[in-house]
Amino acid sequence: MPPAAPSMVVTGMGAWCAGAGDVPSLWRNAVEGKVSLEVRSLARVPTSIAVYAAASPHFSPSDQRLVRGADRSASLALAAVREAWKQSAPPAELDRRRVGVFIGTSRGPVGLNDYNSHHPAKRPSAALYSTLSSIAGIVAGSIRAEGCALMLSATCASGAAALHQALQTLRSGALDIAVVGGVDAPLVDSLLEQMVLAGITSSRTTPDALRPFDRHRCGTVIGEGAAFLVLETAPFAQARGAVILGEVAAVALRCQSSQRAGLDPDGRLIQEVIRASLAEADLQSRDIDLLHLHGTATRMNDASEGRAMRAVFGTAKEQPHAWASKAITGHTLGASSLFQVVLTLEALRHGVIPRTVNCTEPDPDCSLRLNTASPISLPLRSGLCSTSGFWGNYSSIIIRRNSV
Repeated sequence: MPPAAPSMVVTGMGAWCAGAGDVPSLWRNAVEGKVSLEVRSLARVPTSIAVYAAASPHFSPSDQRLVRGADRSASLALAAVREAWKQSAPPAELDRRRVGVFIGTSRGPVGLNDYNSHHPAKRPSAALYSTLSSIAGIVAGSIRAEGCALMLSATCASGAAALHQALQTLRSGALDIAVVGGVDAPLVDSLLEQMVLAGITSSRTTPDALRPFDRHRCGTVIGEGAAFLVLETAPFAQARGAVILGEVAAVALRCQSSQRAGLDPDGRLIQEVIRASLAEADLQSRDIDLLHLHGTATRMNDASEGRAMRAVFGTAKEQPHAWASKAITGHTLGASSLFQVVLTLEALRHGVIPRTVNCTEPDPDCSLRLNTASPISLPLRSGLCSTSGFWGNYSSIIIRRNSV
């Protein structure tokens, strides 16, 4: 029998998004139900929409030079990775050739590319910074990683795809540390206009614009942000005396090639990817204590996700407690799954399930054991993060409380 693969543990976390410039602030906002959105008017579409906009990070002079000329997504990523890397506290003698960077994004440097398309005077640096790889390159440069610097894109499951690739590379023995992130900065008029015309965005501009699984939900609210993890094999982390925050037990991906923007109403592929992650983690559905749902607050996505959970976990009474957090972060596209992982790790560490903000009248069609009241304090061992995206991309990530 082959030896069991080593556990993959998290030693650092970082986040930058609307209303939160670090993980403790993000967790506090989630527990308190603090919503930080703003209203923007679009130039070419006669409407105003709600968005979740992050504050601009404040950088040291050296970091300012790193992101000068780069897209806003690179700045958000740099802010989040600085927090995660500092918390991980890697040793000074670390072999940088064994540190890799894996970042997921849906839209990449969309703001810079939009700027270049509308301004006749081009900046020569745009030849570098308009590439998808610029984001990973800047992050790798900031921590002097020399193992690899990869960008992956799988729409809203992009962060999960990056995590999956990082796990496989660590398991191969090629790296000791993987810095894994998800980032998007999509608050660009041309992109927001596309979302409005596609009927995806919320018709509300009030703080309750994004209402996951609510009977009266009316669309999602786009947000910007970056979430990062520092991931290591358990033996390496233990040998260097790192503080272990939790364990990534499984990452499963699936693609429904027959779908572009739509979802199977019964969530067949969501069911399949969840079962695949349970098998990878050697767990049963009853072993999951918390479901962290995608919860975009669109009619179709929420209904499909709810039916999938019912098929895998049973009736609402039989299911684990469920939670959706996008009313706090906004829909951060390719960063979504990594924000879910960061917040799930915090929930497991604190033994608290925050309420699903803005869900005041749960849709019975979704049939979930959704926490919509006050935060629940419970001993939590494991959580599952479910994410769905355009072009039929699905992911399921299982996180465990530190057991090593």
